Amino acid sequence: DGPLLRRLASVQYQLTFCRRTYLDDAPAGATQIGIPAETDTGGFTHFLLYASSALAEQSTPSFLRFDDLRSRVASLSFVDLDLDAGELGGTISWRAVFDKHLIASYNIYLATSYEGDGRELQLTSTELSTLLPPETSLRHFTHLVIYAASELAEQTTPVALLLSDVQATVANVSLPDYDLDEHEIGGSLVWDEPSNTEQVTHYIVYFADYNLTNGSDIRAYFQNVSVGNDSLTVQPDTPLINFANVVPRTTHVAIYTLSPLVEQSTPATHVIVDAFATVSGTLFVDKDLDEEEIGGRMAWQLPAQLEKVIQYNVYFAESADGLNRHLTNYNISIVMSSDGDAGASGADDEGYLDIPPDTALQSFSHLLVYTSSMLVEQSTPDSFIISDTAATVQNISFPDEDLDLGDLGGVLEWVEPEDASQVTHYMVYLAELSGDPGVDINISNGKVLVAVISGSFSFALVGATVLQLQEYNLNMLGLGLKFFCCCPVFLFL
Repeated sequence: DGPLLRRLASVQYQLTFCRRTYLDDAPAGATQIGIPAETDTGGFTHFLLYASSALAEQSTPSFLRFDDLRSRVASLSFVDLDLDAGELGGTISWRAVFDKHLIASYNIYLATSYEGDGRELQLTSTELSTLLPPETSLRHFTHLVIYAASELAEQTTPVALLLSDVQATVANVSLPDYDLDEHEIGGSLVWDEPSNTEQVTHYIVYFADYNLTNGSDIRAYFQNVSVGNDSLTVQPDTPLINFANVVPRTTHVAIYTLSPLVEQSTPATHVIVDAFATVSGTLFVDKDLDEEEIGGRMAWQLPAQLEKVIQYNVYFAESADGLNRHLTNYNISIVMSSDGDAGASGADDEGYLDIPPDTALQSFSHLLVYTSSMLVEQSTPDSFIISDTAATVQNISFPDEDLDLGDLGGVLEWVEPEDASQVTHYMVYLAELSGDPGVDINISNGKVLVAVISGSFSFALVGATVLQLQEYNLNMLGLGLKFFCCCPVFLFL
């Protein structure tokens, strides 16, 4: 056995030296040399180390077998959770294979090819995953590449992944305002969902001021809804001024998509158009001449924009802001001199309402006109202070100068009311007292004598009988008023 082993050893020894190539040398006293990274093995399996004198190199070297180790990553994955176009963000993960105990770190780059061309370092990690921060600019890069690195060097052949930039922004945002008060909004906010909602969890809505001159936009959170919804309700009376005590003046509504990682940084926006439709110039002149009663025509100028006004509501109230208001049930008429279908009113377009005479004023002090849309009645009306017209004559007297029984003759006199601006006639009646003189006299329609034009303060009865006066009255009825005093001052005959 001994000669055979010696022969095998001799053969193996000869094979070891059958092919070699010079690598490096070191001076006497040295105990190590460095092998540069990426040194090509050339198919060799051993290092040979020869001592050398001034005369010759030894013929029997010391040797060391080396193993060409492989360390790389596999199963590289990345899902972009930054929902803005041209921006990346999300978790990068991978597996280590082969000689992973030699890996000191992993270097992650953005590159322009699978081979890592034009790469730019983004992250270094010692773990098997790391977070690529949101809003990382994609720029011209097309690939994500990862290199395993030892303490000596980074590998030259990376593992690569083609990038897919996820974009998810809502479109066609709309918010028609049906709150007809100025600086308030109400209606249905609608939008089209993104075509790709796989990474979207919610839609976040803000009110914002994007018209600031200093270039610093201000926004305030309004509401959010889950993906799958394409609308939400903005309640009436939502303020556009100082919204949430943050936004001085709201100009836009902004909708951001939200992923599990982050809210997008560039929203879809919509310019808010504040619908303002209120009447103006409300006027009412009381033509019921009794105290504590009113009657007459109430009129107002129509709003400039009419397209969202569906009706007008008129109230009696105890203040200009609607204290203890009471809705009237009278018919409202609209007079249009312009083309109302165009959505705008003209200067002569008006609405009016006829309040019947004998309407009790009660404790009301104001008349209020509200516009109303399909959504809600406005909260701030146009108001008018009621002025109750009272016009009763005073000091009525009549000395009868006809001495025949059953006949009257003489001058009926009175003092005009202090405010006679709404008086056009004085209606003179003959009446019969029934009951207590302190109780109102009942006047029959058949007892009207005559209408005396306003400005007069006397009426002469010249030897006329009651029957003659009644016949004369029938010829004078054309002078009657629409409204007249129904609580007269009377004289006992």
